[in-house]
Amino acid sequence: KRPKKNAGEAAAKALAEREAAEAEEKAKAERKAAENAKFEAERLEAKREEERLAKEERKKKREEAKAKASAEADSPRKGPQISKEQKEALRAAMINDEPLPEGTEEYARVRMPIEFQEYQSRSELAKKKKETADNEEKQRVAIRRQSFKMEEEAEKRERAREELKLQELAKKKKYEEDQLKAKQEARLKRQEEIDLKEKLAKIEREEQEKKAARDAIDAAKKAEEDAKAQLEAVIAAAKEERPKLLENAKNELQSISDAGFKSFGRLQQPSQAAFRTISSVVRVLGHGGEVYESWPAILKVVSDEQFKTALHTFDPETLPRMTARDIRQSFFDAPGATDEQDTLPAACWSLFVWLKGIVDAVLLPSPEGFAKDEAEEKQLAAEVAERKNKEDDIRRRTLNKMGYTAPLSGGFERWLYVHGQLKEAQETLETMEANAKAAAEAAEAAKKENEAEQMRKAREEADAAAAEAKKKLAERKARLEEREKAMAIKRQSSLKVNNDTEEKETN
Repeated sequence: KRPKKNAGEAAAKALAEREAAEAEEKAKAERKAAENAKFEAERLEAKREEERLAKEERKKKREEAKAKASAEADSPRKGPQISKEQKEALRAAMINDEPLPEGTEEYARVRMPIEFQEYQSRSELAKKKKETADNEEKQRVAIRRQSFKMEEEAEKRERAREELKLQELAKKKKYEEDQLKAKQEARLKRQEEIDLKEKLAKIEREEQEKKAARDAIDAAKKAEEDAKAQLEAVIAAAKEERPKLLENAKNELQSISDAGFKSFGRLQQPSQAAFRTISSVVRVLGHGGEVYESWPAILKVVSDEQFKTALHTFDPETLPRMTARDIRQSFFDAPGATDEQDTLPAACWSLFVWLKGIVDAVLLPSPEGFAKDEAEEKQLAAEVAERKNKEDDIRRRTLNKMGYTAPLSGGFERWLYVHGQLKEAQETLETMEANAKAAAEAAEAAKKENEAEQMRKAREEADAAAAEAKKKLAERKARLEEREKAMAIKRQSSLKVNNDTEEKETN
């Protein structure tokens, strides 16, 4: 270890000496730059002084030329003469600071002393400016060369310092690599021991997982058997409950008198509850949306003599479970439906109880009902696919008919409108198909995953609905009896008032 320490101290000492030499060179460069700046300032000051003196000299010469020109103007004209064309060329050359034409310099000196003096001054000034610019450029070139030389020397020093650093880093890296290699060997040895322990633990864990998987399979089988048993119990209970619901519905239907059936046809402005009850009954009998959604069309159905016969001979097996489920969700389970049912007349109430019994009986869980659900879902999917095929066919025929001839015949706007309408219809149809598909998938998943739970809930809902229907029927009958009593008391009071009136009139 001792030689390494001495080598490090020598390297540090050499590095400190190099840094001191670089600092000294840097100080020299700064002093040189300061001297150059001082020289440049002195040069500029001398240049300004020279220009000031030249300006004063030009001013003095201009004044002398003016005095001389004034004296010559008073004396008769003497000196050389030139032509008119030479005069014009001379003036143009003096204005543009160009060389004077040949043979005109003497004339300009004698006949145009002021202009000639100014021309000479401008020429001398331009010449001095050129010389000054040349000198400045030479100085800049010299300074630039000196700067380049200093930069090259700095780069050389930087490269030498970088090489020294690289050598030191290489030594340090080699030492670190040796240390790292020793650590890696020790780590590998420890890792082998850890891997061996992990393998043993993994084998033990796999055995535990296999045991847990076998236990989970046994539990799943038991749960499946329990679910099947529970489902069979729910189906058996529903099978026993179905005849009771149908019998109660039949008895309630038979309690409606002929006058009650005729009262349905006299309802011109029914309440919301009465409209929803009779509309749902008409829908159960197999009429389409154009009938059970329009009250005038409903009145035609309920006023017909076959309405009563259709109710008494109605077979619950013909009611699609999808329609029954829709009626339950949109009517019986709708918010505020319970409050609306209390306002129904007696005949409408009996019709409501019959409708609820039929819907509950149809929706009771059973293998046949599950099969019907699957069949109805397949039929709905087929209808949606057929409707889409029809829409695609209409769209294709329309575009084939109008897509190419319409722009040529001047109906481009009409083609765009039809194309936009078809596109909107296609998007709406795709949305409906996606929603129907999602609903079908959700229903299928819910049926597969929670079938036993749904059966139990359906059983509970059926029991609760039957109990609620019985309770409401009893309350309805009680209210009807109270209403009849009140009507009887009112009739007696009315008769008494009439008798008293007749006695007063007689008196």
